Amino acid sequence: MAMLYNFGDEWVFKSPTLKGISEDGVEASFQYQAGIYALFNSKKEIVYVGLAGIGNKQGIGRRLNEHHKVKGRAFQWEKFSWVGFRDVDKHGNLMPLRQNINSKETIKDVETLLIYLIGPKYNAGQSRYKHIKQFRQL
Repeated sequence: MAMLYNFGDEWVFKSPTLKGISEDGVEASFQYQAGIYALFNSKKEIVYVGLAGIGNKQGIGRRLNEHHKVKGRAFQWEKFSWVGFRDVDKHGNLMPLRQNINSKETIKDVETLLIYLIGPKYNAGQSRYKHIKQFRQL
């Protein structure tokens, strides 16, 4: 069983609802998504990485809203990218967080996450794990 199910690349923070649409036309809100997010400055450098929706139940939308409201932060960010631990059903609803995770799939997903966030030049164009669905921002 996989650990990562969806992602958004270089979104602009508009509101905590974080609405997106998949390639197959499924619209979803990722406000309560559990996952990992990265904040990028204007030079596309990662200035912060965070985890949301695990334990405290805040979700990515609320955490980003908190970052957005902070004044005088040591870093400034313009865009964010995220990966989600909760799948989306055909109606656009977030499914419950899975409890049983396969170690082999988890290791592959962590590698995919690192390649996605860091973007090493020798990994360019690799998309070995097609089960992770991209959502474009609405």
